[in-house]
Amino acid sequence: MTQIWEGNRSDHIREAEQTLASLSSGGGKYKVRSEMRPNRRFAGDGYLSEARYFSLCRDNGLDGGTMLLELTAYHDPITDGPAEIHDLTETSQSAGDPLLEPTSSHEGPQGILVSIPPYTATRHGWLHDAVKRWETTTVFLPVRITRERFNRLIDLRDPRVAFWFTYELTRLRWITGDGSEARAFANKEPLDEFADLLPSLMVQYHGGGNGATRIAGQWLRLLGADGLVFPSARSDSWVEVDHEAVRESHGWNLVDYRGADPARTQTFDMTPAWITQVSNEIDEMPLPHQADVFLEQEIRGRSRGSWSWRNIAESNLAARLLGSALYLYEWAWDGVTGERRRELGLLLGGTDRARNLAETSAWFTQALLGDERVRRHITESLTETLTPEQAQLLDLTETFRRMDARLAAGRTGEPS
Repeated sequence: MTQIWEGNRSDHIREAEQTLASLSSGGGKYKVRSEMRPNRRFAGDGYLSEARYFSLCRDNGLDGGTMLLELTAYHDPITDGPAEIHDLTETSQSAGDPLLEPTSSHEGPQGILVSIPPYTATRHGWLHDAVKRWETTTVFLPVRITRERFNRLIDLRDPRVAFWFTYELTRLRWITGDGSEARAFANKEPLDEFADLLPSLMVQYHGGGNGATRIAGQWLRLLGADGLVFPSARSDSWVEVDHEAVRESHGWNLVDYRGADPARTQTFDMTPAWITQVSNEIDEMPLPHQADVFLEQEIRGRSRGSWSWRNIAESNLAARLLGSALYLYEWAWDGVTGERRRELGLLLGGTDRARNLAETSAWFTQALLGDERVRRHITESLTETLTPEQAQLLDLTETFRRMDARLAAGRTGEPS
């Protein structure tokens, strides 16, 4: 899909340079940084420790898989290879099926268990010994549950706080070099409703981009806030409100600002409008598997302020399953062309909705790993849909043969 930012990068940078030049009487107080990895969501700059981020638990110590989905988002199976990630404190919750609700707390060790199969380990030098033994490697990440008290906490579950946050943030003005004020969101209309701001807080790119979440982190740290409770961008987060009182919630994180210095940067968002759908970035259209993501909200009555995201976890699962299938296909061939990778992505439903993409990708992965029944079904069904050129390019029969040979060689310790 065309990247709007990439296509207009030079125009955006020139506009930002002109704006910042007009803000600084010293002619050089501000500098545009056009190549910069986004910071953590709501961090404000790159100096806030990752150890300050937490998921919120209920009284029973369960977070509904929120931390699991957050950690999973930082693993890209298309480049790093498939891995299974399980939360041992949530007996029915796993990265393989993040749509399930947890039922009870696990009585054993509390933590995240990462299982790395040998065909993934081949991509990582530190797993060389595991590859030689052709064994699955497990890594245990311990989890600690604590109770904390904050004096100046910004809790976006509270509809009154969410209204204040939306109203003040979208009207925020920074003090410039000559003492005058300039709007942080120079080209956007101010908002009153938190639901209208939510899509901009839920962008899927790591860190939440350089728009509202970045500016909010700078602003809140400048105000001296102790922390922020915010919805997880990886979960189908929700909050249930009754007469402005929060009754239930799911899928929320906390960033702890206590003792942190004010942010070291000021950011101006130059994009033209607030986004209305969840996408990878604030200046990109949603991808096809994100098309079914939507927000439900209560706008009147005793439940006003209640809202819930739908299908975010399903969308991310579909992307992960597609990435796993593409990785295994390339691993079977020991490298493929970009054309073949794109053609397979289209075949598996890369332009379809999340549910279809997830089903076909999981199905194809089963076939690659040796399920003969699925292989036969795939071969028979694709005969009717692929052109001769596509069938020759993908060559699924040879793919399955090569996959079997590589797996067998790995199990016997032979070079593959």
